[in-house]
Amino acid sequence: MSAAMKVAVLKGGRSLERNISLRSGAHAQEGLERLGHDVIGLDVGPELVAQLREQRPDAAFIALHGRDGEDGTVQTLLEAPTRSWPST
Repeated sequence: MSAAMKVAVLKGGRSLERNISLRSGAHAQEGLERLGHDVIGLDVGPELVAQLREQRPDAAFIALHGRDGEDGTVQTLLEAPTRSWPST
């Protein structure tokens, strides 16, 4: 097995598919934990950037459904250099 990573599972959010996202995220979180990773489940909301800055994960798993999760908004945020993230 490769080295364990700190992984943020991004789930929930504001879409109409919130409950599905919470379930998907929980399953992803369980699988990642079984693989030996340190997993942080984050219910995505306005404080996402602050939470990511505080937790400093090595990677993120996007389990969001609907808008924001499937339109590339969160992916674009994660790919941006952290210095360009909005201030918290």
